[in-house]
Amino acid sequence: MGKIKRILDLYMSGTFSASTQSSFRKWLLASRENQELDHELSNLWENMSYAASFSRRSRRQDLRDVHQRLGWSDNGLFIPRWAIAVGIAAIFALFVSEYLYLTKLDKGDVSVQTCLAASESGKSYYCLPDGTHVWLNSGSTLTYVDNTFSDKVRTVSLTGEAFFDVAKDESRPFIVQTEDISIKVLGTQFNIRTPLFFDDYQISLESGKVQVLGLSREVILLPGQQCILSKASGQVLVRRTDVSNYSSWFSDAISFDNQTLGDILINLEHWYNSRIITSDQVDLSKRLSFTLKPEPLENTLVLLSKLTGYSYDTTESKMIKVTTIN
Repeated sequence: MGKIKRILDLYMSGTFSASTQSSFRKWLLASRENQELDHELSNLWENMSYAASFSRRSRRQDLRDVHQRLGWSDNGLFIPRWAIAVGIAAIFALFVSEYLYLTKLDKGDVSVQTCLAASESGKSYYCLPDGTHVWLNSGSTLTYVDNTFSDKVRTVSLTGEAFFDVAKDESRPFIVQTEDISIKVLGTQFNIRTPLFFDDYQISLESGKVQVLGLSREVILLPGQQCILSKASGQVLVRRTDVSNYSSWFSDAISFDNQTLGDILINLEHWYNSRIITSDQVDLSKRLSFTLKPEPLENTLVLLSKLTGYSYDTTESKMIKVTTIN
């Protein structure tokens, strides 16, 4: 039996210690141009594909090993032949995938993904490698691969809500991808909320110009405009709005100077990443003046109740209901 075949057999037997596995990985990288290794890998695959060289007991054990690695349990149940074949192939796939990954890693071909996140009860600020500034609202995440900022297109993926101050680079567009749509910009400031907790997308543009893709029609937003996409119905609405109501949630404090209750509630929706619903009897034209600093939602609702005389009730699904007090 050749040396390489013995090494592969030992690996497949699962008897390697952690330190030996480390040495094995180094050997893999050093041997990736080895024709004998390629030959033995082919033989190993042929043996597994036809299963003729494996006893029924060994095939069952191979499958159990795979289940253990996946956190499953056989519970003494009968294992059909197709499952045994899948188990054998899975073990080999794990081996080959590790080999290919390590080879790519050594060549610098593997991309590492970075995930930025905000806690469920807070907000986070990040500066991306290209100089773009991002504020994430509570429970939101932003992901990208490490080499995206050296590509012709800078691409990030968002879940939740974020405000972007994109570093301008006319030769490399900046694209924010979500589950259903993409927002393409060159250099601009905008806020985007995706349906993490709610039912629609909101893209509010503060400066510059953005292109919203993936809709029933292409939408170009100009400063002071907002695009609302209903995930449930697919309806698209573009309107002019006071964008500051949608992009002040990441500030240290919000000052309301004779502002309407309607505008204040929009600010609070984003400040606390909650949905606020009002009854028809609530007068949204009421004007209030006060300064809001970071504090628990309950304290803010008590203050609003004193200022407006309305009832503010919270639900378990990040929703606030505003009603009149009978």
